[in-house]
Amino acid sequence: MEKLISEVLPTYTNIVVDIRRGLTHTGIRVKGDSTKLRKPGFQSDVYVYHRTQAASISRIDNKDDVTLKKIVQIISSFEFR
Repeated sequence: MEKLISEVLPTYTNIVVDIRRGLTHTGIRVKGDSTKLRKPGFQSDVYVYHRTQAASISRIDNKDDVTLKKIVQIISSFEFR
């Protein structure tokens, strides 16, 4: 998953994906550092509901919706049970 996200987000480095499985949801935290000095790094949280596989966006620190949508597209292609 880290490799796919790093391919979609070329302006970020050191991308780390932390997956925490729960009873009803899987929590996914994605962190990355920016290669541009003026653009901050990011930390986002996405939750996937096991029953419907619906991805729920919790937050992203730098308020970059384009980055968040790309992350959710990658996460939506996986199946979490």
